[in-house]
Amino acid sequence: MKFIAFITSNKNKLLEVQQILSNSIPLINKDLDLPEFQGSSTAEIAKQKCITARQQIDGPVLIEDTALCFDALNNLPGPYIKWFLNSLGHDGLNTLLHGFNNNKAHALCTFAYSADSNSEPVIFEGRTYGQIVQPRGATNFGWDPIFQPDEGEGKTYAEMSKEDKNKISHSGVNVSLASLVNTGNQPRADSNGDNPLTSTSGRLTPEESWTAHHHQRMRTLENEEPLSLYAGRTIAVGKFDKNSVTSQADRAWKRLNSTLARNDVKKELMLRDRYERPHQMRRRLRRERHRRRFAEMIRHKRTQRTQLSSVSSAPASARRAISSTSSRAAETAPMIKLTVDGKEVEVPQGTALIQACELAGATIPRFCYHDRLAIAGNCRMCLVEVERAPKPVASCAMPAMPGSNVFTNSERTNKAREGVMEFLLANHPLDCPICDQGGECDLQDQSMRYGSDRSRFFEVTGKRAVENKNFGPLVKTSMNRCIQCTRCVRFANEVAGVEELGTTGRGNDLEIGTYVQKTLDSELSGNIVDLCPVGALTSKPYAFTARPWELKMTETVDALDAVGSNIRVDSRGHEVMRVQPRVNDDVNEEWISDRTRYACDGLKYQRLTNPLVRVGDRFQAASWPEALGTVADGLAKSGAKGDEIQATAGSLADTESLVALKDLLNKLGSENTALDTKRGTSPPAHGVDHRSNYLFNCTIPGSEEADAVLFVGTNPRHEAAVINSRFRKAYLHNNTDFGLIGEKMDAVYDYEHIGVDAKTVGDFLSGGVKSPFADKFKNAKKPLIVIGSAVSEHQDGASVYAAIAKHVESNKERFLTEEWNGFSTLQRAASHTAAYDVGFVPSQQSQFTKAKFVYLLNADDFDPDVIPRDAFVVYQGHHGDLGAQYADVVLPGVAYTEKGTTWVNTEGRAQLGRAAISAPGASREDWKIIKAVSELVGKPLPYEDVIAIRDRLWEISPALTRYDELETPSTVSLGLGLANLVKNGQATTSTTPFSKVYDNFYQTDPVSRASVTMANCVKSFVKGDNSEETAVPLSEGGQEQPKHV
Repeated sequence: MKFIAFITSNKNKLLEVQQILSNSIPLINKDLDLPEFQGSSTAEIAKQKCITARQQIDGPVLIEDTALCFDALNNLPGPYIKWFLNSLGHDGLNTLLHGFNNNKAHALCTFAYSADSNSEPVIFEGRTYGQIVQPRGATNFGWDPIFQPDEGEGKTYAEMSKEDKNKISHSGVNVSLASLVNTGNQPRADSNGDNPLTSTSGRLTPEESWTAHHHQRMRTLENEEPLSLYAGRTIAVGKFDKNSVTSQADRAWKRLNSTLARNDVKKELMLRDRYERPHQMRRRLRRERHRRRFAEMIRHKRTQRTQLSSVSSAPASARRAISSTSSRAAETAPMIKLTVDGKEVEVPQGTALIQACELAGATIPRFCYHDRLAIAGNCRMCLVEVERAPKPVASCAMPAMPGSNVFTNSERTNKAREGVMEFLLANHPLDCPICDQGGECDLQDQSMRYGSDRSRFFEVTGKRAVENKNFGPLVKTSMNRCIQCTRCVRFANEVAGVEELGTTGRGNDLEIGTYVQKTLDSELSGNIVDLCPVGALTSKPYAFTARPWELKMTETVDALDAVGSNIRVDSRGHEVMRVQPRVNDDVNEEWISDRTRYACDGLKYQRLTNPLVRVGDRFQAASWPEALGTVADGLAKSGAKGDEIQATAGSLADTESLVALKDLLNKLGSENTALDTKRGTSPPAHGVDHRSNYLFNCTIPGSEEADAVLFVGTNPRHEAAVINSRFRKAYLHNNTDFGLIGEKMDAVYDYEHIGVDAKTVGDFLSGGVKSPFADKFKNAKKPLIVIGSAVSEHQDGASVYAAIAKHVESNKERFLTEEWNGFSTLQRAASHTAAYDVGFVPSQQSQFTKAKFVYLLNADDFDPDVIPRDAFVVYQGHHGDLGAQYADVVLPGVAYTEKGTTWVNTEGRAQLGRAAISAPGASREDWKIIKAVSELVGKPLPYEDVIAIRDRLWEISPALTRYDELETPSTVSLGLGLANLVKNGQATTSTTPFSKVYDNFYQTDPVSRASVTMANCVKSFVKGDNSEETAVPLSEGGQEQPKHV
């Protein structure tokens, strides 16, 4: 009998293989010292082992190798599963899939058989599809405990009997191998076309079938003329002959080699600050911030690990006392070490290799990768060399492995990146002189290092051409420039939550567009312009207006909502050209809403640049002394005393002017200060004595941690679009559930609509509402109640606050802990939090007093009925909006981009804005105007400069001057605030529904109502037709509305 030598050092493995082959093939065990081969597949490794073994044995040889391939990691670990298992263990292999929503995998068993030294090894494969699970069963046989096959009836390999396991994993392989050994003939394909030498549990998937045909096509092309395949198109490049000087490929090769040294010099120069262009420096600083943030996270994990080790060594009684914190520390990922360019770094297990490289100080080029989006691995520009890897790997899609030795600047790495760049430029149009991305284009910058002055490709049919898409009035497209990085698609789906943007076709025919030619209807759509690494997506309002090197860049704070987004205002001369986001992980990450970004053109229109005094039914221009004198005379002639003097502040009033105006009214004996909201002339439902009653207490980043969120009278998509993206993230990554009491909204996550009125709030919190969300909310570990502005403006607002506060008090073990505060109020205007902090609200007595003198400070959203017809009205603001129409005297102030003032966002974070441009005309800063008025009315305010007025802020509340810091209210303060709400409320029995505070997201303030771009958005997104839309409210004939209409 002819025996076959089975090469293994494990006798148990021999018994298992004999069972697999049903003892149909006689085997003998041979233990050979074979080298550890490396390869991209088990077939390649088994073939190399078989060739080496047959050189040492005279006779037939059989080699067996196994692999475990994770779909989410592009078939890693694959043949390296043994090394991964030894280094990470079963739990570590599960950790690799953290952050992915795909735990699918397949097990691969490969046999290589060689009859003699003259025959080529024949490969047999058995493939089983399944998924990766937590380890179950015996742990003494490799990775069997974590692999659960689809046909295993819910059992892992380790939980099955050997017979059942072998039947699933190797069906067809034993028959094929036995047929080859006994007859010497390879089995033919069956009627379905399946090759039994490559057996799987079930038919091949379409992707695998396409891959097999693609590899066959590649093998055919190898025997033909040299071709280059790019995006599905065949491009002739000419034969490559090292001895032929006239060869086109040879000339291109020499040009590339001759430019390497010059490119190295350019790279070194670009890394120096004095040679950097502004956008390059900003990009480098942004990456440095990301690196520091990542390093801080690692230091935090090390601290947690140290605390955990100290807890484990403490006495049992001590461990019980702090078991709640140690359990959280135990959940942190273990740390691993690797070497990057000779520098050892330590990162959490599962970290992307590109992050580990950046932590080591290496700069990795990229186009598709973004640390706030899912990994795509499209562009291949981030290739790095990993020791013992068969080829350069995409560092964005490769997890950092313990003990890896990574090279980011080797010759092999640079050549790979140069090849990728050459492919990208082959079809890219030469639009740089007319492209709005010019001067801040990632492709331009990377081509300076990895590009060449000529291409080896010659396109016979011309470059690829793609029709431009209509994304609406904000985003301009030039799809010929698209490099298909899919950043915009991932942002729209993951962050914005509008699944209207996607790709069609594949290869060279792949295009990015919207579903059935729809416009991109999202409040965050402008962020895809920042994400696009080339000029495919640019700002339509900004098109062909300026170059980045012409602009002055000022870092400041947005004032068009209560989020307090960090922005950068780019200006030229006295004009704001554009607004872009700044990175702040604690506030807006690096996103801003479309109103923040595009309403800046409203700063040019309907501006008040000179003082105006009403004469009859018209305004006449006046000097500052004349206008201020008229204000003083109006106050005297009105006879207003005490609370008959009323001040109303609008959404764009800064903190300094609020303090100055309140101090002035208090000096005049009045406490009648109000806001220009519905019911703004009455004390707010939440009060102002306890700061925690009107703040977003969970904090903006903390909103992602909630596992059940109840919205009461709010639509965060319109009131705080950037915070709404946090809720979208929680919905995707934490499976957060949402419920709504109020008007239905078009949300970017699934939610349950519970009711519309105040009575429903009481019923839901008392357990009277039975629904799936009610059960989840009752059992949530981190529940969150978000109270919107519609509650404060509701007639039963105090009762709603009381009911919620009572529920939070009775469930404070879930709502109020050291790590969590589930009681939050979402403000919608930039001035409201600061107004409550300084007490800019009416007293109980003043709300019933009829005003004779009304001072409107940037107030343009008030109800005209609250202004008496015989009152003397002063309007101080920067736009000719509603407030100016009712004024007797108009005092021109400055907009938020023209002054350096304090803004307090909805979570109570004080931030300092800065002036980007000078004040237009004769307009002045708001607090200075109020200071001048105080002197003319005989009640001068005590501060002369901005330092003095900020000292006054500190006297009122130190939190107002602790910029960029967030003060967390104490547990005692929280309890007192809730008790005060419960005391002031009554039973919620009203069935009056909560109404929307915004009917139109794009026009919510004087600046956005004056914006032509926002008017176009209303026409496109709100009305959905081609009707004309004016930018500011005018009467028939285009004249201003008369006073007191």
